[in-house]
Parts: sequence; C-alpha cells; structure tokens
Amino acid sequence: LQTGTAANGAAVANVTNGHSSSSSSEWIVAEAGIAYGGVAPKSIMAEKAMAALLGKPWNQSTLQSALAALREDVNVAPTAPGGRGEYRNSLSASFLFKFFVHVRKIYSVND
Repeated sequence: LQTGTAANGAAVANVTNGHSSSSSSEWIVAEAGIAYGGVAPKSIMAEKAMAALLGKPWNQSTLQSALAALREDVNVAPTAPGGRGEYRNSLSASFLFKFFVHVRKIYSVND
C-alpha cells in the first residue's frame, strides 16, 4: 500500500507473507517492511515498528505495539524544515493504521 502525502513525498507501509499457522486461525506476520519518505529530511525505515510486527498475530494488540514503536521511529520535531512535525508524525501512524485495516478486510482477519 502506498499513499501520497501533500508535498512530493510518499509513505509506504508493506507487510508481507502473513500466514495462518496450522494450529490456529491467526494470521502471523512473517515479514514486515515499513518505510516513509516525505515526512522527514530523509526517508525513514521504521525498524522498531517492523520488529514489533514480526512473528506476531495480525490483531489489535500487535497494531498498538507497532504504533507505539512507530512513534520512536518517526519523531519529526515541530521545528523541522517545512514545519508541521506533529501532523507528519500522526500521518505516519495513520498510514500504518489504514494498512492494518486494509489487510484485515481483504483477508477477513478477526480478533
């Protein structure tokens, strides 16, 4: 899923190879890649958010952990060039949330 930002940047959130384990109906994240461009002076790989997803079931608890980790990965200061740091921080979280909902809908994932 790639979504454009107001300027010329884009934020990309990609979680791949979710699979259902043989012992339950939960979808487990096998790989995760989350990168944001256009929210900071350089592109950001959201390493902590990716780590929060890996090996975890695709559920609300995992989403909350990933969002908390993302706040550490994407922390644009209010004084950053271009301003609107708080907006860019919340926009990054909203892209991850939107992707989470999108995957749950497509694959009919339920808690």
